[in-house]
Amino acid sequence: MRPSRRLKYCGGLTVGLTTIIFLRKSSTDSGVSSGQWYRSHHLEQDTLSLSIGTVVAAQSSDDTEWLSTLLPAWNHTIYLTDQPRNMSSTFAGKGHEALVYLNHVIEEYDFLPDIVIFLHAKRYQWHNDDPLYDNARVLSRLQLDYVQRQGYVNLRCSWRPGCPSEIKPFKDALGPLSNEYGIRTAPLYARAFKQLFPELEVPADVGVPCCAQFAVTKARIQQRSKDNYKTLRQWLLDTDLGDNITGRLFEYMWHIMLGEKATICPTAKDCYCRTYGLCNLACHESGACDSHPFPKYSNLPEGWPWYDWDGEWQNATLLEQG
Repeated sequence: MRPSRRLKYCGGLTVGLTTIIFLRKSSTDSGVSSGQWYRSHHLEQDTLSLSIGTVVAAQSSDDTEWLSTLLPAWNHTIYLTDQPRNMSSTFAGKGHEALVYLNHVIEEYDFLPDIVIFLHAKRYQWHNDDPLYDNARVLSRLQLDYVQRQGYVNLRCSWRPGCPSEIKPFKDALGPLSNEYGIRTAPLYARAFKQLFPELEVPADVGVPCCAQFAVTKARIQQRSKDNYKTLRQWLLDTDLGDNITGRLFEYMWHIMLGEKATICPTAKDCYCRTYGLCNLACHESGACDSHPFPKYSNLPEGWPWYDWDGEWQNATLLEQG
């Protein structure tokens, strides 16, 4: 199958089915210029005989051309959650990216590539684990052979937020269910976990780097049955809990759902080396390396990466070569 970019207009979810329209577009159609850095950096990894696909939760206003332009050897499936074919659809309003991810696994279960990478749409976001917060560089450096061996790899190495322990399900576990974000997450997590994974014990501590971007093998996904993923999706559709809460719950369940321990917080130094081949970083903390600073704010400045946090121009071309 040749590399492609697919847009899926998501809506019409009834009895577990999704009405979608496929629009196929060659990866060479993009008008965005790709830099030599990405082509040369990916040269060796492109020789691997692995099929790679990305799954992206996007809105129609998001520019996703960077994916097919800078990563042309991969297949990209982009779900437009704000353009349902049926206006009664609840597709876009539950669990942030969770419903998109689950729906893709269910619909493509028998046709998954060797490695599936679940992503947010924007190229530059504060949680992208790169000095410029550039997901193109994150993905270009991803060690695909390591992903294939591990089965599941979080795309974020920095511990903040999420590690070493983000949620203690039994702490403050009293009181009624609530949509309040933050303090009520622990009891909500415990109750949701019991409903979603009745075969597992609720963990006392849950720790994993945020923010629901990860790579996983087909074999690992298929350790669970398609029907089980349908059950998880139905819970998400049926729950009265709001988008923020359900998104956060799934954010700290994906790794467990996909066969990992409740807490997976390798040191940042080890993670950057194994996941991205960056083995000579200076790291003075267990959960952070000097070259990958935590952003000042959760919203990047307008014009980033060409304008810095103070609104001053910076040479992003030189910075991305670092």
